[in-house]
Amino acid sequence: MDKRKLISPDATKAADEDITVSNQPTVRSEKKAEAGTSPTVTIESESDSASAEMTGKGDTTGAKTALFFGKEDIQKKLQEELAEVPEVSPEDLEASYVSKLISTPFMNRTNEEKLRINRNFLRDAEPFAVESLMEDIKKAPEELLTGFSSLDRWISIPQRKLTLITSSAGHGKTVFMLNMILNMSHNYPEKHFLYYSYGEFKQDIEIKLINMCGETPFSKAPDNVEGINTNFKRWKYEFKTREINTLKDKAEKEPEYKGLKNFLEVSSRIHVIDTNYNITDLIDSIRAFNSTLPLCAVFIDYLQAVRLKDVPTELSRQQQTTEICEILVELSHEMQFPFIVGAQLAAEEKNIPEYDMLSVDYLKDIGDPKQVSNLIIGLQNYSKSRFIGSNVNDSFKSRFYNYTFRNAEKMPETFKDNHPNTVILAKVLSNRSGPEPEVELLFNKWLMKISHLEDKHLPKKGEKVGK
Repeated sequence: MDKRKLISPDATKAADEDITVSNQPTVRSEKKAEAGTSPTVTIESESDSASAEMTGKGDTTGAKTALFFGKEDIQKKLQEELAEVPEVSPEDLEASYVSKLISTPFMNRTNEEKLRINRNFLRDAEPFAVESLMEDIKKAPEELLTGFSSLDRWISIPQRKLTLITSSAGHGKTVFMLNMILNMSHNYPEKHFLYYSYGEFKQDIEIKLINMCGETPFSKAPDNVEGINTNFKRWKYEFKTREINTLKDKAEKEPEYKGLKNFLEVSSRIHVIDTNYNITDLIDSIRAFNSTLPLCAVFIDYLQAVRLKDVPTELSRQQQTTEICEILVELSHEMQFPFIVGAQLAAEEKNIPEYDMLSVDYLKDIGDPKQVSNLIIGLQNYSKSRFIGSNVNDSFKSRFYNYTFRNAEKMPETFKDNHPNTVILAKVLSNRSGPEPEVELLFNKWLMKISHLEDKHLPKKGEKVGK
């Protein structure tokens, strides 16, 4: 009888086996062992024309090719399979568990399936031990900081989970995520980050990142050029008209160009992808990156733009989006890092204050947002808002205005179009791991940079700010 090895459940190891099985083995029969003998399992090749008879002692009659696996063989193979999980060992459990699991509930499974089932069982059945718990906690990756200090006091981005960043159109969802990825690139200098953009071209995202890395906006428009009225447009103009060496030289010497220099320090670890992948191709892309680079987080902007590959006609858009969320949750858990996903709130309603729309109830494209995500952050840009305050929360307090709003009021015209700063309110809508704070952040409109709202940014004492 030819000796043949079992194929490992790990497909990547199959090619390395020095002996292979040409036909998939199948289980023929199993019998209870006689007293004093070892129970065995007969595995036959589908191409064998003769049947193999099995006895408690492992004798066969008329079999061309057959393999016998006694309890000792199974335990030996399990030990090999569990080599990468040293804290779990078949010896820790009674041997009868293994033989019973092999002989009774899984009679119609292939041998490699049984080995996988037993490997998982031995791992899952490990009894509680304080030492194991301590080791697991030490090995678990730390949750990520957002990089916004006033937020990081309260929350962190959970590992292996889905985080949703949500707002109405134009209120800062993309800008918030881009600021966050820059913050993380500095906080985690050995890691790489993926940013999948479904709404903007790669070149525009990269120019925004360069702009956000700046410290001083351009002071004036270029001579004899119309329409260059934002820093973003100015950067596009610079890249169109300058030689690359000239730009790099200016980045070293001139404060207005320093955003380019600062971005180049982290750009090799921030990968912007603007292909509108369906969920299947998106997963393949993420897997490809993860197989070659140490990833820290994946950003997807935005959820409602992602599609299933083959959409059943009976599935509603809400069902599709919910299914995509569930797929991303599973992938995040498998890959051991967070997925940070933009999601758009329902269109603003004329008489409802923007603050009151910062609610999971307005994430209407997702069946149950709290079920699929561990953390949900909603955003309100004051300069884009008609109202400040709430009609349902009579104790909304604005640190910037130093005022408690008992009801929603018309937004004061504090931030004119030419004013460089505004405020973005970050409201935690759901947090399974802790508090749900509201934090006002400073937003520099020219640089598109979000930062901690410091006392120096607040109106001076006695100064009227829209009140």
